[in-house]
Amino acid sequence: MRTYEDPTGLHPGDFANPVASVGVFDGLHTGHRKLLSELRGWAAQLNGQSVVVTFRAHPREVIARSGPTYITSLPHRLLLLEREEIDVCVLLDFTRELAATSAEEFSRRFLTERLGLKGLLMGFDSRIGRGGEGTPEVMTGIGEKLGFEVRRFGPVEFDGDVVSSTRVREEIIAGNLEAARNMLGRRVTVLGTVVEGEGRGHKLGFPTANLDLHHEARPPSGVYGAIAVFSDTQRPALVSIGRRATFHPDSAGEIIEVHIPHFHGDLYGHDMEVRFIAKIREQRHFGSAAELVERMKKDAQELQRLLPQNPE
Repeated sequence: MRTYEDPTGLHPGDFANPVASVGVFDGLHTGHRKLLSELRGWAAQLNGQSVVVTFRAHPREVIARSGPTYITSLPHRLLLLEREEIDVCVLLDFTRELAATSAEEFSRRFLTERLGLKGLLMGFDSRIGRGGEGTPEVMTGIGEKLGFEVRRFGPVEFDGDVVSSTRVREEIIAGNLEAARNMLGRRVTVLGTVVEGEGRGHKLGFPTANLDLHHEARPPSGVYGAIAVFSDTQRPALVSIGRRATFHPDSAGEIIEVHIPHFHGDLYGHDMEVRFIAKIREQRHFGSAAELVERMKKDAQELQRLLPQNPE
């Protein structure tokens, strides 16, 4: 996937019969993924390219000055879009100026003059332009005027309700991993960068990688069985989310620690994706380091039990 970070340098000649979809695509859930599959198919019919136009920041951060917690940070979104085999991703900064731009002006200045757009695929509730005026119906008229076709993609449902980023986010935060997995079409995942911790796990014989999640939504506190993905490698892992209950019971804020059994490499500075399998237990305070180590041994055994029951 080619990613363009500066749309001002784009020209129609950079693309072959592009068809695009515009949105945040937070979480890349089943609704998004089916829309992107439709987008790829449309591009193939035209011998063209599938293009996703997405925003670095959620529009609500600019409009309401308070955006939601992301299911997927921008680096995570780009990784997932690449896995969906999208040809091109264009990043836009959602600014107050952009928010005040009419749907027709945005379409003319960006979709036609920059991309040379041939087709626009919109979700059933997608909106483009000032005040959300560019509904699929309005954009159809604008497309006829500017020379691109507009198609509307219908909703995708789960348990009788439309799949949405809001629903997925709520299920993840509530710890309902199976419901979230069904709506995502894949395991609940987080992507973070390994940062330096206290090194206490290494001294206990259970070295851990501490993750900075870049403000991604995560399941509630507890110990989880998971798959850690890093450097093109997948390894079973134990993931602890919460405070350091045993050694720092009064500490504020959550930390995310990943223990990969039988792994001894240096992961500092590397990105790691964690794919959650199931919750093993709640966080708890242990009376001593020895008690914690015994419990972690049992957690590792439980992880081994979970793996064959939960294939990817």
